[in-house]
Amino acid sequence: EPRPDPNIVRVVEAAVDHYTIGEYEEAARILREERERSIPCYPHVVYYEALSYAQMGELSEAESLLEWAETYTPPQRQYADCKESPLIAAGRAQITYQQRPTSQTALALSEQALDEDPDLIPAVLTKARVLLAQGLIPEAWQAVNRVLQDHPHDTNLLLLLAEIELADEQPGAALEYIGQALYIDPDLLPGLYLQAEAYLMLAEQARPPLEAERRRQAFGLAVRSAQLILSLIHISEPTRPY
Repeated sequence: EPRPDPNIVRVVEAAVDHYTIGEYEEAARILREERERSIPCYPHVVYYEALSYAQMGELSEAESLLEWAETYTPPQRQYADCKESPLIAAGRAQITYQQRPTSQTALALSEQALDEDPDLIPAVLTKARVLLAQGLIPEAWQAVNRVLQDHPHDTNLLLLLAEIELADEQPGAALEYIGQALYIDPDLLPGLYLQAEAYLMLAEQARPPLEAERRRQAFGLAVRSAQLILSLIHISEPTRPY
């Protein structure tokens, strides 16, 4: 995988800033212009451009771009290409998952990327999401937890573990992971969504009359989470990121 120069790093960081706040069209524009004027193929440029298209619903455009990256040959040998990049395989896995959540192809592509880079977090996330969609909850949990040991502050990993615990109807365990993520980033909207969901599940699991107080407290905490979400998004309708 080519080592990008500082200018490429700055371009990708600027695009990711737009991507993070939902400005996918602007992120794609920045990355497309950089890709078109570059002779080497930079995997991070292609990856985030493809994800930007996917977030706009242009999945065929995203697929075509990733397929191009896997076949593009620079005109001169000293320029690097993207053919063997695990990040491109991870991108293909993610796009395939978005189209078919239980896809074995998405699982195989994510595992292909992880064979090259066992700590590649985008590939870990996709692999675990496919396993979760297939109903393989322990396997999904293990896939994420293995990488979390070396990346304990990655909020994407923490929140996916929380989702897995919720799928297993374990809201208490989910809240442990959510709490860690919100300690790192108190305004993390996906974490607040999951927190509200976990408290609601806790409330539903509490059985009156013996657990009436626990039920009341859990509903109250869910309401507080929802109020915080509304304050952060200024009463506008949010979109949950991938």
